[in-house]
Amino acid sequence: EPRSALLNAALGEAYYHARQFSKGIEPDLKALSFDPNYAVAVINLGLAYQQEGKYTQAQQAFQSMLVFAPNRPSLPPLLGHLSACHAHHATARPLLAAPP
Repeated sequence: EPRSALLNAALGEAYYHARQFSKGIEPDLKALSFDPNYAVAVINLGLAYQQEGKYTQAQQAFQSMLVFAPNRPSLPPLLGHLSACHAHHATARPLLAAPP
């Protein structure tokens, strides 16, 4: 089903696990075109951007979840890890220390 957010996000995740990060971005964006609040696609997209060294895009993806899933327990660790990888340790520490 080409118009399925679930299947497109799954394809993006499969590319991510195959370490083909740039190929995973398109299916995740496609998934988000069908459902802009599909958290799995947002997370996959942010992780793919992070692995590509596109930290600004990764941060924008993760922070977009603040609008539709502000209490999602995976969000602070994702933002903390991104901040740590981008050498923003002062920002990363409290995010990584936040309780789940």
